[in-house]
Amino acid sequence: MPTLRDLAARLREEVDIVDLISGHTELRQRGAKWLGLCPFHQDTKPSLHVDPDRRLYHCFACKAGGDAIRFVEKIENLDFRGALELLAGRLNIPFQQYLGVSPKAAADAKSREDTLREVCRLARDFFRRTLGGRESGARAQEYIDHRRLAPELTERFELGYAPDAWDALLSFLRGKGFRDQTLLEAGMVRRVEGKDRVFDAFRDRVMFPIWDALGRPVAFSGRVLEGAPPDSPKYVNSPETPIYTKGNILYAYHLAKDSIRERGQAVLCEGQMDVLAAHGAGVTEAVASLGTALTEAQAKLLRRQASKVVLLYDADAAGEKATLRGCEILVRHGLKVVIATLPSGMDPDDVVCRDGPEALRRVVESARPALKHLATRLMSSTDGPPEPLERRIWALEQLSPVVQANPNEISRDADISLVAQLIEVPEDLVRRQMASAGGRAARDLRAEALQRKLDRPPAPEQALLRCLLEKPDLVGQVRQQPDVRSLITDARLQGWLERLLAEEELPEASGRFALDATERLAGDDPEAQALLREILLADDDYSDPGRILAEVLGRLQREAAQRRLAHLCEEFSHAPSDEMAQQTSQAIQRTLDELHPGPRRFRRPTPP
Repeated sequence: MPTLRDLAARLREEVDIVDLISGHTELRQRGAKWLGLCPFHQDTKPSLHVDPDRRLYHCFACKAGGDAIRFVEKIENLDFRGALELLAGRLNIPFQQYLGVSPKAAADAKSREDTLREVCRLARDFFRRTLGGRESGARAQEYIDHRRLAPELTERFELGYAPDAWDALLSFLRGKGFRDQTLLEAGMVRRVEGKDRVFDAFRDRVMFPIWDALGRPVAFSGRVLEGAPPDSPKYVNSPETPIYTKGNILYAYHLAKDSIRERGQAVLCEGQMDVLAAHGAGVTEAVASLGTALTEAQAKLLRRQASKVVLLYDADAAGEKATLRGCEILVRHGLKVVIATLPSGMDPDDVVCRDGPEALRRVVESARPALKHLATRLMSSTDGPPEPLERRIWALEQLSPVVQANPNEISRDADISLVAQLIEVPEDLVRRQMASAGGRAARDLRAEALQRKLDRPPAPEQALLRCLLEKPDLVGQVRQQPDVRSLITDARLQGWLERLLAEEELPEASGRFALDATERLAGDDPEAQALLREILLADDDYSDPGRILAEVLGRLQREAAQRRLAHLCEEFSHAPSDEMAQQTSQAIQRTLDELHPGPRRFRRPTPP
């Protein structure tokens, strides 16, 4: 039975990667490759290289790269399975047959999810039409006008209105042929307790659709209107369903992702109205975490498109607590975090309504580095201990998880110094606190390992590997070289060369082999993957890899001999006896003959 791995292999062969990437950035052909501006960072020169033969892309600036599947994962903010499904749809390949289950079970699961998405789509259209009605949507329109939401903003965010009735949406969806059980599963209706009757889950509320990464409505949030009973919750939200997991979605991400990529940052708000206010003010990179509890999955979504996050949470106790926890999660994922300070008791929507869109833009632009903001707030907070020394200890305990989360050793060290300065505590005490917080040693080791990976191998060694990937049948020629592994100084390239030389069956064509070999050699290591792509896609002439290989082997042999000569000379200078000195002298002469054929004699220095 075919699996998703089989589908991935098929897609890598059949997807035209140039055509795929051209849909997101303009590519121009240069030789056998295509170049363009990278869509994943603010590129000012063509840093993106696309190789149709190897079916790979790589940005030499931000290091993004991979195959067509990886491109779709990153550009569309999808997981591996989602990217496969999207690409399969482009090529009209039946996705269900690769799910590793019976065709009927796969079709049933697909049909179920498609049915729930159709229910949500129809519900969105129903709410939007109701908002446009002169009588039915009048109260909701008054609220929208009061919040100063422009018509184009209301249209873009697909706002609607749920009528003040128990079965308005229920009757509409029943009329479309849906069973009550399906509507329950989609979260559109609720069951009367103890009875076999259902009613609309949303009544007399302004409706905000919640979309998945592809912009399909999968859930809703309904905001109460003026005049509702005092005990009415401000918001009623869809429950989690087979197509909606709250912690995996950022509100309005599909609307904001282009701006996030262009500006290199995301503005993270708490709720839907905050996002609408931000977009209306021109802060179109704003998204919301659908509540104050940011999740690891949401941080990963942000990291795919941004290097920096502006936290724009409310300036209340809940917002401050969420800011502290959100900083820790975002920093752990390698994001730079700054915090925007809203006026006390106000949210972004309030700022826009009272002071205009320029005021909110100024708030975002004046955001301060996270540690400075947090330390200042903690030292002045009424929540901490009143005694100065105890307050410093308390502030340090609150800040430690944020500092410890930083995966970069150098910047983490600077953060420790900054915290010591901000809360006026000796730096050695801060370091001891950080060490006792746990995990420091392991993170240091990971940082050191990462730094080693970032060290580039020597150019001739890269050239040797590329020759073998360009023309796999040269592997046999390299196998015949005596002790060829000793010519390589980079540990990664040594391992990759050994694995290539151990390959039993090698094709003549390089395109498919290079892609497969890259995956085998690098595995799941993103740094190794980036290095291999750079070696393969470097803008050098490899039209005659056989000639280049001969030149590279000669150079590597000379460099190996020079290293051996330096080592022998060092041994000679410390020879413990005349006999050892004589043996070393002979070895030096043989090495000189290897480096410089012809009459050249090594003479032992005469003692002064």
